[in-house]
Amino acid sequence: MLKAYLDRGAKAQGGGLMCVAAALFDSWHYDLFLHRWQPILDGWAAKAFHATDFYPGGGKFKRKRSDGSLDPELVARYERDSHEIP
Repeated sequence: MLKAYLDRGAKAQGGGLMCVAAALFDSWHYDLFLHRWQPILDGWAAKAFHATDFYPGGGKFKRKRSDGSLDPELVARYERDSHEIP
């Protein structure tokens, strides 16, 4: 049995165009992928990865404190995780 990881992207200003990307795995390789992927999500307390939030620091992937200053621990996590994304 194959397992799939899907991601879709669409923008209203794109005229209705949408893109879907997929990665297919056999069960063993999917487990290997999750072994690397799940700790990244868990570290941010995120159920899913959204590049539109992760890279600019939005949603669950915020790197700023309530006063607007950058949180050094979260910046370090971002730097580490951005290089570890499988």
